[in-house]
Amino acid sequence: MMNKYYFMATLMVIFLSLGFISCSNDDGDNNGGGGSGASLDGGQNLRTPAYESVSALYEVRSFGCEIKSIELTASGDYIVQMNDYYPSYVSPRAKIMAKISARTTRSAIPGIIYGKYTKVGDNQFLLEGWGTVSVNGTEDNALSITYTLQGSTVPCVVPVAKHEQYPDEDLTNKICRSWKISSFRYVVNLDAKQIHNKEYPSTQEGFQQFYRDLKDLGNKYANYFDDEDDDEYKEYKVYKVSDEDYDEDLFEEAEVPEYVVFTKAGSYMVYYNEERLGISTWAWKDISKGMLRYSWNYETMENGSWAGTVNVAFRNDQLAITEPIEAEEDFEEFITWYLDEKK
Repeated sequence: MMNKYYFMATLMVIFLSLGFISCSNDDGDNNGGGGSGASLDGGQNLRTPAYESVSALYEVRSFGCEIKSIELTASGDYIVQMNDYYPSYVSPRAKIMAKISARTTRSAIPGIIYGKYTKVGDNQFLLEGWGTVSVNGTEDNALSITYTLQGSTVPCVVPVAKHEQYPDEDLTNKICRSWKISSFRYVVNLDAKQIHNKEYPSTQEGFQQFYRDLKDLGNKYANYFDDEDDDEYKEYKVYKVSDEDYDEDLFEEAEVPEYVVFTKAGSYMVYYNEERLGISTWAWKDISKGMLRYSWNYETMENGSWAGTVNVAFRNDQLAITEPIEAEEDFEEFITWYLDEKK
């Protein structure tokens, strides 16, 4: 039997954190998850991204340089990480779309700078809003980058190392690009009976409806786990189902995830409205099942507070990312995010 107030607690924090409370079965195979309608056979119409051949993560090897790395993605996005960037996690447990605090993008202040780039010459690139980058040498000899910040005429040359990339495999090639989040599906199974299965647009209005539905679920099933001897739970339940808890003003300031980037160097980025973003890392757990492991901590993939496992699949050409919120014998929750290729 699941924790008797877990259901209510999950419903309360699921929107406010955008990082869903984790389950004890963190590595379970959710098979594409809770009615996602997706499979590994999809994505057949996805074409090779425009900048696949030049995509790379260059790690700076110069002591004292303020830049940690420069990454050029297959879809024409760039990600510059500064040396003093460190994610500030704000959810109880990590999830794939967890809200991560980062600096404002498209600026030269410390943190992360993200934008579009174009190729302007052989190994020469214009990073919109940041500057220009030239890659010098090859991996077989001294590799360096020359960059000139926007508004400056003074070039800087720093030694770099090209980060190892994942090999070309069909599923890797299909997911490693930029995506726009279109919608999400929330599924709840209670005692082997599905009590909720609904898809919502990934917009402020969609999250408003999602939260209203969570509140209705909380009211409808509040007594399912009721325990007259548990004063803490009774107080929590009363607070959860109270109308005072529902405040539509919350949605005016919500950081809704908008874009996602996967790269073959193992970078995973989530961009939110209000020009906020977070950088994670990812690796295949079992590519044959579409299972990947992610972590908001670069040092380890096994920290339960910062890492998790999801299933990826395709609904036609949409990427579907499914993650279990809770997976026990009598209670299951899944969230599936649907993403369209970002052009």
